[in-house]
Amino acid sequence: MAKLHIEGASDRPEVIKQYLDFIDRRDYSSLDAVMDDIYRETGLDLVNTKNMETTLAKLGLVDQQNRQQLTDYGRDVVEVLLYNDDLFFELLHFTYATAYHRNPSPDRAISWAYYNICDEFRRRAPVNFTDAKQEVVESVMERADRAPDSALDDHGPLSNTSLSNYRRFIERLDSSVYEDGEVTLRSFAPKEIVLATIDHLYRTDVDSETREYGNPMELTDDTVDTLCTILLLQEESVADVIEHVASMDARLSLKSDYQLRVRLTDPVEINDLA
Repeated sequence: MAKLHIEGASDRPEVIKQYLDFIDRRDYSSLDAVMDDIYRETGLDLVNTKNMETTLAKLGLVDQQNRQQLTDYGRDVVEVLLYNDDLFFELLHFTYATAYHRNPSPDRAISWAYYNICDEFRRRAPVNFTDAKQEVVESVMERADRAPDSALDDHGPLSNTSLSNYRRFIERLDSSVYEDGEVTLRSFAPKEIVLATIDHLYRTDVDSETREYGNPMELTDDTVDTLCTILLLQEESVADVIEHVASMDARLSLKSDYQLRVRLTDPVEINDLA
């Protein structure tokens, strides 16, 4: 079954951060052993880790067979953590929102759900989170029912609990998109995540066929929607944000004539963002 429900008990983003860091630095044979060290060395209170390892495996961060072992992608994420601790929660959000389109499969349906929840809130923002929860759940479930992807043919439910767990991840974004119970869109996003998102559009078919690096990408309505959904960004800020990032990274350029076009000359690997 394609599981849409998002796991995320209290402090889940912080626990994920510590878990990935500890298994990168030490060898472990069980979740309990990792958590014992985390509790002892970080002072983190006892937390619910139900299905956390399963989720990390589905997102491609830890190995499916040995969940105390990072994948190559997971190691790249931890490398960013070592050099830019503040970026970790942005990168975790990016991973949740993009894992499905990097490798569509029933196992990654949680990522499909996360992305579509982002999209539903983007379309409604600014909006009170609690007031919108049930409507968002219903809309995402309807999308899943209609989705042409065979990976979603036999999907599970989404619930208000799923949405509450989702909130814990967007609460950690900087600049903020969740404050005082309201979801808003931001006018700025970290340059590293903007680069990663544009690269995501080049290497996946999330909004069209994959693109060749070096070829210009038109900022069509669909492309802008995808960028804004992943970044939780205001549509009117897209051009300014990309222009700002392009001024700091030679791989990226923005051209404006009859249509805004972005050009990314080379791949952006996650460990490039450290």
